[in-house]
Amino acid sequence: MARQNQAAPAKSDPPFPTAACINEVQYIFFCVRQLTDQEHVLFGAEDLRVAIKAPLVPGRHMYRYRYCNNVEISNSVATQAYCCLLTETWSTHQTGMFLTFGSLLRKECKPHRMSMT
Repeated sequence: MARQNQAAPAKSDPPFPTAACINEVQYIFFCVRQLTDQEHVLFGAEDLRVAIKAPLVPGRHMYRYRYCNNVEISNSVATQAYCCLLTETWSTHQTGMFLTFGSLLRKECKPHRMSMT
């Protein structure tokens, strides 16, 4: 219980913006999570990950402010963030959710720090 003049705990962290992939002509920023147990049974691959392009921070008009903390990807929260060179491999993933291999992300992209609750 918060007392007078004490801060009450926040329900969730505000977006934690990143400038990891400022040049969106050359880079793309993804929020990633592991498969749930149900998805794991469905797809069967050990190294699969679910990813989306990182959303813009609300209220910011500049494209470079994207974030991954508290971003939901099909009812689960993103646990990883990656900055990828916008190659043929990644250029088709501008919208929507997609499956990719963790080993491919680790090989072709740079992991990025994200604030976790």
